[in-house]
Amino acid sequence: MNDEQPSEKAISEALRALCDGELPQEIALMRLVLATESDAELDRHIEDAALREPSMEERIRTIGVLARQYAHAWPMVRAAASAVQHRASTCAETNEILGKLAADFDKAAGLSPEASVALYSFGDANRLNAATAELVGWMRDAGLLHAEYRILDIGCGIGRLECALSGKCREIVGIDISRSMVDIARRRCSGLAGVDIRLVTGLGLQEFEDASFDLVMAVDTMPYIVSAGAKLAGRHFADAARILRPAGNLLVFNYSYRGNPEADRSDVRRHAETYRLEIVAEGSQPFRRWDGAVFHLRKN
Repeated sequence: MNDEQPSEKAISEALRALCDGELPQEIALMRLVLATESDAELDRHIEDAALREPSMEERIRTIGVLARQYAHAWPMVRAAASAVQHRASTCAETNEILGKLAADFDKAAGLSPEASVALYSFGDANRLNAATAELVGWMRDAGLLHAEYRILDIGCGIGRLECALSGKCREIVGIDISRSMVDIARRRCSGLAGVDIRLVTGLGLQEFEDASFDLVMAVDTMPYIVSAGAKLAGRHFADAARILRPAGNLLVFNYSYRGNPEADRSDVRRHAETYRLEIVAEGSQPFRRWDGAVFHLRKN
């Protein structure tokens, strides 16, 4: 395999996402940005796609306008994406993998706090806030928020959900392995009621008591846990089941980044059966601004 083939494959897949209309335009554009190396190459592919796919020309040209609007952000977006290893070495120990991930996210947060937790924000705080509001609105509409709930946010990043959920629950505890992200989250959440941000090892949820949370969620966090090993993923499901109160809910937004939805569903089903969790949703994608796949489980 020559060196150009992986890039060509990434570009081909990104163009398919650009043209087929199934993904949110921010996600489709982000994939093409990451597959290309320059603004000129990005613009050329978008123009060629518009000419080649007349039925999708309006969508593609709208994405082209977005690409030019955020042209200043693409070097940062590419750098932030490169800073974090999405596929861990199978030869490394779990502690080593988590340590590398923590360092990677420290670096990404230094480039752009917003892009470090959601590349599709393009580093724009307003875009990130809109995507966060959509996620919180979905949780509210699904009946997953309550003024008396205690919530655990695994991989809280810069505290975007803690800011959004403060006042909508009794307490939200955000945990992360990145010291830089924890520092940013603590600054952002300073003075907010019912918010607790903690730096953790990422090895599990052992520090939390049995039946102490009404809701546990992992927003784009489980893929990194999965990349660190099947045992670590199982440990987090086991711990989540233990610390949830009866009828408590576990929300996993994206189980992995391996591009195999059926394998993700199979893994989640196995965890659900092992730890006596009822599956409410397995891989639905209800969002307009994000392609997050929702796995909703409930403690029997």
